Amino acid sequence: MPFYVVSVGEKENQNHKIRESGYIAYQIAWCTKGKGVLILDGTQYEIDSGKGFYFAEGVPHEYYAAVQPWTLRWIAFNGNQTDYFFKFLKSPRGGVFKKSRIGSLDRTFHQLLSILNREDSYADVECSAALHTLMAELIRAEGEAKSNPKDRLNPIISYLNANYNKELSLDGLAAQINVCPDYFCKLFKQAYQVTPFKYLINLRVQKAKFLLLTNMDMPVKDVAAAVGFHDTSYFCSAFREREGVSPSQFRNISIERNYFDMPDEYPIENKK
Repeated sequence: MPFYVVSVGEKENQNHKIRESGYIAYQIAWCTKGKGVLILDGTQYEIDSGKGFYFAEGVPHEYYAAVQPWTLRWIAFNGNQTDYFFKFLKSPRGGVFKKSRIGSLDRTFHQLLSILNREDSYADVECSAALHTLMAELIRAEGEAKSNPKDRLNPIISYLNANYNKELSLDGLAAQINVCPDYFCKLFKQAYQVTPFKYLINLRVQKAKFLLLTNMDMPVKDVAAAVGFHDTSYFCSAFREREGVSPSQFRNISIERNYFDMPDEYPIENKK
């Protein structure tokens, strides 16, 4: 069979699972209540209501409840076409997803339960067809997300504009859109032609320019700290690299452009 069901179920108080050798099938699971944690390929993800995860056969993983009752629904399946379909997903080994896919999963979940409860001779064929439709929907959603990476990264840009002066990590940023760090970097560079780190530095310099001109008595070291630089020397170096002058020179020279009319959100003129 192209696809066949290994198990379908729901557990109200999901117990702790540690599978060092992975599972015997491909599995998709999603949360309907409570909060839990998934550990996959060394990355930890928070899974609460409306979020879910998936992993391929044999991929090591661990998941456990953070807040009970942590209720999970799951569909476990296998078949001679499963590996082929998983290759089209952004992370073929496994990953997480948000609410946009829950509707398709719930429909397939109830459809499979209805078919399996009949126990007739066509049940296997109908289950295979339902799983095929589900995988096609997941792949289509994946393709739509990839077609416009800037749309997908909108939450990240908003997050950076609100938190540019805080300590940020690549893992933390990637988790905002539930992708692995490597894929996040690839997606970000595809959209903005710079790495997330360079984008953040450019954003901090842009915010520093505003502070330098609207707070004339503010020491350069305080400006640096206010926009997220903990090292004043590094701030000055990054500023000069992007603006061609030091922060102090920038403040003192005659500015032809109206820097006082800067937008709240960073205009994307990133320097590579």
